[in-house]
Amino acid sequence: MNFLAHALLSGQDGDVLLGNLMADFLGPGIDSPDDLRVQSGIERHYKIDHFMDSHPLVAQSRARLFPFYRHYSAVLVDVLYDHLLAINWERFCDRSLQDFAFWVYAELGARQHLMPARMKPIVPSMQADNWLVSYAESWGVRYALDRVHYRSRRAPTGEQAWETFAPQKALYEAEFLEFFPLIMKICE
Repeated sequence: MNFLAHALLSGQDGDVLLGNLMADFLGPGIDSPDDLRVQSGIERHYKIDHFMDSHPLVAQSRARLFPFYRHYSAVLVDVLYDHLLAINWERFCDRSLQDFAFWVYAELGARQHLMPARMKPIVPSMQADNWLVSYAESWGVRYALDRVHYRSRRAPTGEQAWETFAPQKALYEAEFLEFFPLIMKICE
């Protein structure tokens, strides 16, 4: 899962949200905050990733991309699943996607002092470009995938990945719609 799914799966607790989103920015030598709610969010992130990495529906989605993009297929599915969540948002959340995004940005903004240094510059960009809402549009997904490509030139460009994904979008969507309610139950 990428930012949107991890945010939704955090519930309504801003500290859990922060931990869930900061987990990907932690690494060797980077201490996480002592706050127990933030720690709970970090643990939730790892639980979500483990469940996703071991689920056969997700494996099917990744397998479809693997011949083209090898180990980047996992990253691509994370982003593509955020797109599928965004376009099916009303199935999973009572709030509008825009209202939810505003809440996420406000909660993260109020907790910048707790973020690891690598995460701090991401949040203003996320808000300025409204990443969470942009996942609903193909250009937003391509933009997100271009950011992956920028960090690793071996990853496909957003356009390349979208061209591979789009013709089989219905297959990915069916897998996602079966998978996402399962992960929501895990996070309750």
